[in-house]
Amino acid sequence: MPAVGTVAAVIVIVIVLFVAGVIPLSGGAVSRTPTYAAAQGPANSAASGVRGGPWNELLAGGLALSAGMSVAVDELATAYASLGCNVSYPAGSPASIYLPPTGANASAGAAAAWVFGYVNATGLLAVAVLNGTATPLFEVYGGACSLVALEPPLAHYGSLVDSSVAVNAADAAGGAQFLENHSGAQRIWYLSGDPLTGQATWAVTYSTCTVASTGSTTGLFYNATVDASTGNVISHSSASGSCTLPVVVPASASPSASMAAGGREPAARGP
Repeated sequence: MPAVGTVAAVIVIVIVLFVAGVIPLSGGAVSRTPTYAAAQGPANSAASGVRGGPWNELLAGGLALSAGMSVAVDELATAYASLGCNVSYPAGSPASIYLPPTGANASAGAAAAWVFGYVNATGLLAVAVLNGTATPLFEVYGGACSLVALEPPLAHYGSLVDSSVAVNAADAAGGAQFLENHSGAQRIWYLSGDPLTGQATWAVTYSTCTVASTGSTTGLFYNATVDASTGNVISHSSASGSCTLPVVVPASASPSASMAAGGREPAARGP
């Protein structure tokens, strides 16, 4: 059976899946690009309305993408099938979501798309904050996902810095130069804790891979790990690598309908 940290990390994989193998769509106007601190409130509020709580925040990831895209929620949830987890959809969960683009001039650590992971006694809840609006996506429970209840929530690690602090630190260590050299790069940052080390970190990644990269496409990457308690850079590196990641099948809904009319009936829930 997978280790607890492995189970929790799957939601980070889901965050990465957002930028792999999907078809970019024409982006609508973006009015809100919050940092983590600003996105956290709406996400917490949305999680509190889902049965099975209290839900405690476990992970968070911001996606500052250069192009908007539509993604089927079902395809995100299937990442847990290999762990033997069951999937449930809260009332009001959309069938698809549209990830709005984030302008290149957005403030450090701000993103139009955020994904939060919450834990209760039996599993995980994923919540999206898109253009400032929070929506529960799906729950996974049972099987290996029940182990995630043993994972300490982010509150366990004390006061943590905002994504603006983490990204500014990463940029000062080489990230800003990477973005200057590669305009239109994809920007992702996610916050998670490691119970083995007792440390929470921000992982900041910039990539020249496009949102539709497939096959053997290669790209350039900048990666930085930032101590989420102090805001200090732990490590950073630049390298080339493959853009190939597991493919997410794109949703067919248009951006305007994906959040408003893409609802579904809630599936049966776990205990």
